Amino acid sequence: MGVLCPPPSQAAAVAVAFLSLKLASTGCSDVSSAANSFHSSCFHPRRSPSCDGGSARWRRSSSCGNKGLGLGFSEFCSQTREAKSSRMMRKDDDVTKILAAAGGGGAARQATYVAETHESDELGTTSNKDLCSTTRGLCDTVIGVLGGGQLGRMLCEAASPMGIRVSILDPSQDCPAARIAYHHVLGSFQDMVAVQQFAQGCGALTVEIEHVDVETLEALARKGFDVEPTPFTIRVIQDKYLQKMHFKQHGVALPDFMKVDSLESAEEAGRVLGYPFMLKSRRLAYDGRGNSAVKSKDELLKAVASLGGFERGLYVEKWAPFVKELAVMVARGRDGCIKSFPVVETTHKDNICHTVEAPAQIPTEIASIAMEVAERAVGSLTGAGVFGVELFLLKDGEVLLNEVAPRPHNSGHYTIEACYVSQYEQHLRAVLGLPLGDPSMKVPASLMFNLLGEAEGDEGFTLAHHTMRRAMAVSGASVHWYEKPEIRKQRKMGHITVVGETIDICRARINWIINREGSNSMPI
Repeated sequence: MGVLCPPPSQAAAVAVAFLSLKLASTGCSDVSSAANSFHSSCFHPRRSPSCDGGSARWRRSSSCGNKGLGLGFSEFCSQTREAKSSRMMRKDDDVTKILAAAGGGGAARQATYVAETHESDELGTTSNKDLCSTTRGLCDTVIGVLGGGQLGRMLCEAASPMGIRVSILDPSQDCPAARIAYHHVLGSFQDMVAVQQFAQGCGALTVEIEHVDVETLEALARKGFDVEPTPFTIRVIQDKYLQKMHFKQHGVALPDFMKVDSLESAEEAGRVLGYPFMLKSRRLAYDGRGNSAVKSKDELLKAVASLGGFERGLYVEKWAPFVKELAVMVARGRDGCIKSFPVVETTHKDNICHTVEAPAQIPTEIASIAMEVAERAVGSLTGAGVFGVELFLLKDGEVLLNEVAPRPHNSGHYTIEACYVSQYEQHLRAVLGLPLGDPSMKVPASLMFNLLGEAEGDEGFTLAHHTMRRAMAVSGASVHWYEKPEIRKQRKMGHITVVGETIDICRARINWIINREGSNSMPI
């Protein structure tokens, strides 16, 4: 891919506009010299500058002088403690503005939260302690994972070859991760006492689900416990309206959205944004739950009722007429380094992920734009780990952010077989402060298919079994079964990943696997 440079005058204007806001995080103080050097450095489309610094990747230099801010091409690294503290002050300001605008619990809560974050910057920054100081193996730190679902299970699987110990906190005795975790503590990840007790046996905490008790994580961070990603990030992402407010402040491309708390405000949203629009729950919404498409004013009351009423917390998002849904897994190290997996295309059925094709069959220029949006979003957050970024591709080539998850994601399952490092190993590396691995693909193409429950009870298990048996006969196919004790329609029970020389070959193999009535002759 070529290098793109803007006209000198435009480059200088852009540089002055954003460098004056971001010099604190780079150690530079001379805006003019940095701006003058901007055009000579040029920039890659995937790394174009942003007002928040989320997608521009800077390497710290000893002075601004003629070197200015050299634009790196794959990582954002080497941030000092002072720079982190400076950014934390801005994060506190962001939270205050976001909570105030979003009605996040009143002035008293806002003041309390900001006071707490100033008391300890561990709520918004990653500590620099060495979690892998042992010489007996790779690392002796126990990672505690809040949640023991399939993502927690695959984190444990990735940890095993490296000898890394992963404990899980989950209320279910037979959750997917229970059988392979180093230690399984029975308890709710939303229970303050359970989380606090669990943390005592861990060197670092992370999440496989964002719907956790963030207040407890904040309290633990103030006491010096390591929480990755940071409580700041988890709090922002938990509430999808706060998430949108945060990304809007940081210049991330988004569909228009509005908070609604009454029928009148919902009707106003219809007038402003037009119909159809998406009515969404601010919290506890995933896998199609918590969303309702509203096609006209007459459907408002029914849609609001289906989501639990205005008291649950709702917002409206302008309809995004996408032609494709894309996703990017973005890894952020403890030192701020960012490495991204390839852009993939996802398909959904009944709002649940159905397939993931890697790499996405889109023009290189579109992939660059998608990567930029994803990295800008993750770059505006704090803490270490892997983030799942979902995107909309519109007909005119514009790419808009849908939402971000602060953890491994369904759209990244394919990385286990298709990439040099899986999203799960990468998440562990990031949390522990180990060097991030190579996220590029080691095969030409890959397709992941979600095994969803097709029926209840024994019938559902039988159907899933037959699908997996067919997969075992196909070249390049790998089966992942989550060992969930109960099966329901549309429940994620496992997944199948196929790799091949082309995406068409991968599609043919998956189609043969799931087409039980089709030909018995296997595809190439």
